[in-house]
Amino acid sequence: MLQASGSLPPHLVPRCSMCGRDEERCDRVLIAGGFRLCSDCARDAVAQLDASPADAPRLARFRRREVAVSDKDAAAAAIERAFDAATGPMALPVDEAIAFVEGGEQCREYLEIIRAVRGRVPVVVNDQTVERVRFLDETEAEVSVGIWLAGNPQPMIQPAHAVLEDGTWKVSRGSMQHYAQQARPFLPPHGF
Repeated sequence: MLQASGSLPPHLVPRCSMCGRDEERCDRVLIAGGFRLCSDCARDAVAQLDASPADAPRLARFRRREVAVSDKDAAAAAIERAFDAATGPMALPVDEAIAFVEGGEQCREYLEIIRAVRGRVPVVVNDQTVERVRFLDETEAEVSVGIWLAGNPQPMIQPAHAVLEDGTWKVSRGSMQHYAQQARPFLPPHGF
């Protein structure tokens, strides 16, 4: 959310350190030091340890629960469309892109900041692609966005999230906030 002053909040959305789910979408969260553990991951970890045979190695790698969403290909394509519309190099105008962002009008300032710095950053973005989508549940996905810079043969990978809001996959509010925070230093001196 935007603060009353209109400036961006200082921190990104807190997430479970194991699965990446938005803390607001978790039933319960255990916080220890800088580590956050949602109740689903805690149950999965205990179940994994309890299912280990007696002769299993003392150290085991945590296995994330596989989430099978209905029509995974269609969901991934909708997520890709949302990122293209909201943050891609050929993104839609703000008034149209709002429909592809969680919270819609509440994120207008984030979209306006991102648009205001186009052409002002010291790098040239040739393309943006969704490289990977991992569904955390039926309504949230972790997304790896590839930013293709001029002259680079490999994309720079940017972590992001998508959420299902009102039956439509959208770029998460937290991801938009993150992109706007990255763009803010490149704003014109007198704002946008």
